[in-house]
Amino acid sequence: PEHRPPNTMMTGRPPANLQRMRRRQPRALTECSDEPNAYMVGKDLVCDEYPYAYTKLCKHNANWAKQKFCQRSCFRRPRASPPRPTALAP
Repeated sequence: PEHRPPNTMMTGRPPANLQRMRRRQPRALTECSDEPNAYMVGKDLVCDEYPYAYTKLCKHNANWAKQKFCQRSCFRRPRASPPRPTALAP
């Protein structure tokens, strides 16, 4: 039997979006900044050593994300889990 590349096996012709797929260029990666906010600067706090940012700000505060404070540190840290509900004593 005739050998065909995998993308033409079923129909005998290349996929319709092949030209678009070939034209796509890989996206350039940009370096994230690790800029602290004004409060942190005033207190001499740095992003990668400020646990409050990971637990309360990185993924939980829209303004923090919009301003891109501590972006690199927030990206490197896993998403903080939401607090677990505690059972009430009977």
